[in-house]
Amino acid sequence: MWPRPGPLGVESPTVLDLIRPEWPPLRHVRRGWEVLTPEERAEVEGRVQSVAAQVTWPEDARRDALLHLFAFLAQVETIAIEIPLRFLPHAPERVRPILRRQLVDEVFHSSIFARLAHELALPASQPPAPLASAERLLDRIRAEPDLAVTATLLNLVAEGWIETLFKHAL
Repeated sequence: MWPRPGPLGVESPTVLDLIRPEWPPLRHVRRGWEVLTPEERAEVEGRVQSVAAQVTWPEDARRDALLHLFAFLAQVETIAIEIPLRFLPHAPERVRPILRRQLVDEVFHSSIFARLAHELALPASQPPAPLASAERLLDRIRAEPDLAVTATLLNLVAEGWIETLFKHAL
């Protein structure tokens, strides 16, 4: 089942393979992955496999643009893992299932974007380095001590970036 041959005949990485390398955005995915149960990890793996199996890549110059798009999406999407990770320890019991569901979804989103960036980067072993300016802003959001401010910053900044990227990608 995993790994499957990639675009250049090279085996594509599994979710676990993507969690281990030291491509900077993956350190945040790893934090979310470590909190997931074995069942939740299996769900993420299955969802990533399902999406990745449907992807075909162009052979022209758009490939480089797609590589940078998915590398940036992988970098930005990791901030969404922060909310359930930080809220879970303090959340009322009735809210925890919702936060766990969000955590699974955010780890999936980050993992699929990272997987696609890795596939597009082949035969290189890693996608391009994250944008330093974006990383500084994401680190500022991660360092915010107030959970409500963290959630607000995440929604204003990261979700705005992602919506804008998809608007322009269309």
